[in-house]
Amino acid sequence: MNEAKPIRRLLASLLAVAGLTLGIVTVAPEAQAASPADRCPRGALCFYFNSDWNGAQANFYRPVDGFLGNDRFRRGSGYRPGNGVGVPVGNNAASVINRTGHAVFLSDGTQCTGRSRQINPGATRNLAAIGLKNQVSSFMAHQVGAGAACVGDGMR
Repeated sequence: MNEAKPIRRLLASLLAVAGLTLGIVTVAPEAQAASPADRCPRGALCFYFNSDWNGAQANFYRPVDGFLGNDRFRRGSGYRPGNGVGVPVGNNAASVINRTGHAVFLSDGTQCTGRSRQINPGATRNLAAIGLKNQVSSFMAHQVGAGAACVGDGMR
């Protein structure tokens, strides 16, 4: 019986160490996959040539950045080359991410006319799902205290 006590203590110690180890492993946070929004810089409205935020990318930081008919997709999402580099943004975007911090309205007509869809702050959208794939001609950004401004020109 005297030999049983040390074995029990040893087993109890091993179980305690194993329990602590399992507790540490199960408490460790899981690595999170990058979200589509991570591909768009904070403060920007980002258009993508392909669906699912892939292909060439064009970022707009202020409504005064220019006209969609003059701006071109410049680089791939995630800063790598992408399909559509050099293509005009107007009527060629397949997906969008809004990290401006305010609502943006995408329109299929020039000067924010025609059909319009609201993209809320932080939203990621495939434009086919809202009927605007390859049809965005202009957009309007609402900024608190600054009103709204339309970005677009005679692209149609």
